[in-house]
Amino acid sequence: MSEKITEKLRKLLALSHSTNEHEAAQALAQAIRLAAKHGVDIEKLKGTEFSGSISEEDAMVKAGFKAWERQLFLGVARLFGCTMLTGYKYNSKRGRCDRRLVVCGAEQDRPVVICLATYLHRQVQKLYNKNKRDVRLRVMLNHLYGRMPSEYKIQQDYLYGAVVTVLQNAEKIFKTEAPEEYREQCALVLKKEYAVQNYLKEKAIGEARKSTFDFSSGAEQYGAKDAQGISIHKSIAAGKPAVKGYVE
Repeated sequence: MSEKITEKLRKLLALSHSTNEHEAAQALAQAIRLAAKHGVDIEKLKGTEFSGSISEEDAMVKAGFKAWERQLFLGVARLFGCTMLTGYKYNSKRGRCDRRLVVCGAEQDRPVVICLATYLHRQVQKLYNKNKRDVRLRVMLNHLYGRMPSEYKIQQDYLYGAVVTVLQNAEKIFKTEAPEEYREQCALVLKKEYAVQNYLKEKAIGEARKSTFDFSSGAEQYGAKDAQGISIHKSIAAGKPAVKGYVE
């Protein structure tokens, strides 16, 4: 297959992410026909339409991660077309291995993901510490005739509920405050996701799985409600240059 055909297929795949549905459908159909004509596996080209380099960077290292922490970092990573990996790192002071959360994505996106995820990680914990007495009382009232959940369970449910809210709010900010940028971003995020998946396949790496959670204390509803008060505009604004950079 000539380089000319390869380049044409890449351009058509890039157009297939267009926000114009008619243009996107036409570009994809044309790419499929061209690939079939020249005997090209179009799946192998997905992700190559993004020319930036994909690599890994530590987002956080600690003894262990809770479900709400993994969900938070993975959710933020996916907003920028990245993903999150898990691994181990030897801690010489402790004489044992710590767990690692590693962001995998484009060079300009990784620092933004780490900055936003770390900020939100800190804010949801502050929120729980501020409201934990009130939350425990509300949960206690809901379990007057049943077994009272442990304080640890209440904390974890509350934090997970807060994470769900802040991730939803982060996406809303992109959609409502920068609609034109968001449409451009959506197209390029898809390209980056393909590129990240190709990178993981080449390295034979599995990405972090979405966490499942059993909400038995009922505290998640209070976390979700209280987290509406977390301001993420400043942190999002810090990443605006990267968002505006979503134009090839």
